[in-house]
Amino acid sequence: MKKHLISIAIVSVCAAALYSCNNGAYDATPDKDYSAALSPFVDGELEGVQVGSMIGVLNGKTTYFSPAYGYEDTVGNKVLVARVKDDSIFDRRLMIVFTAEEYKGKLEYPIPGEKGSPIMNMTMIDTTRVDKAGRPIYKTLSATMAKINIAGDEGGFYRGDMEGVMYRTAPEQNNNDSVKIEKCKFYFDIRANIPERNR
Repeated sequence: MKKHLISIAIVSVCAAALYSCNNGAYDATPDKDYSAALSPFVDGELEGVQVGSMIGVLNGKTTYFSPAYGYEDTVGNKVLVARVKDDSIFDRRLMIVFTAEEYKGKLEYPIPGEKGSPIMNMTMIDTTRVDKAGRPIYKTLSATMAKINIAGDEGGFYRGDMEGVMYRTAPEQNNNDSVKIEKCKFYFDIRANIPERNR
């Protein structure tokens, strides 16, 4: 009888401990409200991307971007930035800038556009050269033909897709140096608290 009572006591204590650990869904960033963000899963299939990330095919290779964030600069431009994840060799960064007048919410924005269009650039390290002090030289590629589709901007999160071609414009122009972006889906976190020095 004593063994039976001890077994019941142990089971009861374990059940109480397990029950007390169930405080609801885990939230890694409780100080941010993600309730407006949509789940990337639709009917169990991955249809989109997670908040703060982007995925696309760059020159035929699937490439992941994280973080993908946005902010409004001092003159009201909307700036979207996505960095290629774990990219220590090239340090690639994609930047899209909408002026306050150009951004009209959910819409497809062509480059070039009829009445102005967003600017889309990619910067990366030019691995073929360094400056006189031995520091890496960055090159810039700019989109000449592209489209950026903002499919939703609920709750401060911009989601959609894009495609386009970018050619080197700096430090010198070279049309043989290009990046083609295809099948790209993004979900920018506009409310990310990004320090000014990291933008």
